[in-house]
Amino acid sequence: MIDITGKSYKDIEKFVLDSIENGNFREKSKIPSEIELAEKFNVSRMTANKALSRLAEKNIISRKRGIGSFVNPIRIERQIPLMQSFTETHSQPNIKVTSSFFNYKVENVSSFPFLKNTLFLDDEDLIHFFIRVRYLNKKAIAVSYNYVVANIVRNLDIYCLNNSFYDYLERTLGLELGYNDTVIEVVYPNDELRAYLNIQKDQNQSLVLSTHTSYLTNDKPFEYTKTYYLAEYYSFKYKCYRNI
Repeated sequence: MIDITGKSYKDIEKFVLDSIENGNFREKSKIPSEIELAEKFNVSRMTANKALSRLAEKNIISRKRGIGSFVNPIRIERQIPLMQSFTETHSQPNIKVTSSFFNYKVENVSSFPFLKNTLFLDDEDLIHFFIRVRYLNKKAIAVSYNYVVANIVRNLDIYCLNNSFYDYLERTLGLELGYNDTVIEVVYPNDELRAYLNIQKDQNQSLVLSTHTSYLTNDKPFEYTKTYYLAEYYSFKYKCYRNI
């Protein structure tokens, strides 16, 4: 439906989504009312109402009668059986994913002795090590510690770490990614994690730790990763089948 002014409810939707993405409308904050949006876009209240109703149906906002409309906290549902990168998992219309990487280095596996058995490595093997902080709409929401086998991933362009690492491995390096083994647990942050995720010391904030080993289609392990997620933003979904 197009309003007689030529403006559509889609213009209002886009305005709200863009304002959430760029941080002007923050989580749990109140957004302009139906009347205010109608005046801002010079449209009828019916058009403004439709835009807000659609945003509520998509669970982007919550509408409280007599109080107003509020931005819902981001809630990410991760499909555990799927081998996806962080960027792929979080690809949603109202979410802008960005990354910062820290402490990239290449070291002998002796610096990470716990990897030898996990990744079937010899003493002389090298490891790409890097830390990535992941942001959703400019908010730090996860931090990952990544260990990648250098004799499999030989040419690692560090700038690829700003985007999908798996996409880089497949499209640029031609690796055939197969599957990963994942362990999920709940932990509490240490000082380093608090700094990366901007958690204050007086905050009783729990984290979801996802530890996984990733394999190529030939069953060769190429990566070990520990990712810490802010627990309030995540649910993890998987299907279980009974063997008969």
